Amino acid sequence: MPDMAFSTRPGLYLLVHNRQPPEPAIWNQYLAELDRQRTLITRVRTLVFSDGGGPSLVQRRQLNEILRGYSTLVAVVSTSSLVRNIVRALNVFNPDIRVFPPASVEGAYQHLLLSSEERRWSTAERERLTIQLAPTR
Repeated sequence: MPDMAFSTRPGLYLLVHNRQPPEPAIWNQYLAELDRQRTLITRVRTLVFSDGGGPSLVQRRQLNEILRGYSTLVAVVSTSSLVRNIVRALNVFNPDIRVFPPASVEGAYQHLLLSSEERRWSTAERERLTIQLAPTR
């Protein structure tokens, strides 16, 4: 079972992490999908839920290469101090990334300008993706 799962719909990415960094295979699938949207990258919004895992230093570099200096709206929902530090590091390259505690998920939705339909989709997809994740080690 993977340590990260993701789903997409037009203009919106949803990522769910357990407490481990993503395996290279799933991370590379995500990057390939994001790279396909390169011409629309500034319109892509990303919602991330993390139990403490996130991209490694190498994976963050790969992500920054895809973004190539463009800023995109990202909301990360987590209580983890490690995740907050990852967000701070990514914020240097993407000033539109923000971290929210789980109790403020509504703030994350607002940051991404999600419609009510996108919020419903995000909630349902998060539940579906969470089931796919490897148990926390």
